[in-house]
Amino acid sequence: MQKPRTVLVVDDDSMMRNMPKMGGLQALEEIHKKTPTARVMMVSADATMDRVQEAILLGAAGFVVKPLNAASVLDRIDKCFKGRTSQ
Repeated sequence: MQKPRTVLVVDDDSMMRNMPKMGGLQALEEIHKKTPTARVMMVSADATMDRVQEAILLGAAGFVVKPLNAASVLDRIDKCFKGRTSQ
């Protein structure tokens, strides 16, 4: 029996606003330290290529750009559950 995947969505913008000492990328690193098998999808309005690449290099399973499109978010979550990286 396959172990269920944990999929977390980290909103980088909200993290920086509500937790100024830890942004979304730092949270991503901490999540992977504590739960290495977690699949983390990043959400941010800051979608520069460097930011997306950094998130993927740090282990993000996907990256969704704001403003959010429901169909796009659901597609990315589906890919996270299936174990595929998406941007």
